[in-house]
Amino acid sequence: MFRKNRSVPPPFVVQVLTTEYLIEGTAQGDAYIDGFRGLDEWSPLRLTSVQITPTGLAKVPAQSLPLFMVSGNSVVALVPLMEVSQMAALHEVWAVHKIACPGIFHVGPYLIRGTMKFLREDCVEEVMPMFGVQIRHAVPEAALGELNAPFILVNPSWMIGYQPT
Repeated sequence: MFRKNRSVPPPFVVQVLTTEYLIEGTAQGDAYIDGFRGLDEWSPLRLTSVQITPTGLAKVPAQSLPLFMVSGNSVVALVPLMEVSQMAALHEVWAVHKIACPGIFHVGPYLIRGTMKFLREDCVEEVMPMFGVQIRHAVPEAALGELNAPFILVNPSWMIGYQPT
C-alpha cells in the first residue's frame, strides 16, 4: 500500500580511463556504471567538475571543464573513487563473480596488474571487476605513470589478453 521512496545515492567521483585520457569527474549517485553496454554515444556518462589529463605520449595540455559527457564505447576502465561496499546495489551484481584470477591484463594500451573476478572459468563477461589494481601504460615514457586503485571495472572489449600469475 505504501511504497518506500528509494533515495538516490549521493554523487561520487569516478576516474574514466580511455586509450588517450584519464577523465576524472563527479557522477550522479544513480549513474549507470555497472556495465559498458549502457554507456554509448546515445547514453553517455555525465560528469561534472571534470579534469582531463592525457595518458600517452601526446603533448596535450590538461583541461578543466564544468561538464563532460563520456561515451562508453571509448572507456577502457572505470575507477569509482568510493568503497565498493558503498556501491551496495552494484556490489550485489558483482558478488556472483567468485573465480579470482590474479595476473597482468593487457587492456588497450595499458598493463593492469590485479585480481580479476570471473563469473565462469576463463569466460569474459560484459564487465569485469578487478581488485587490488595497478595500472601502467605499456609505453614506459607515457604520461600516465602509475595509477593504483582498490577496485575497477574493465571493459572487456579492450582486453587483448592476460597472463595469470
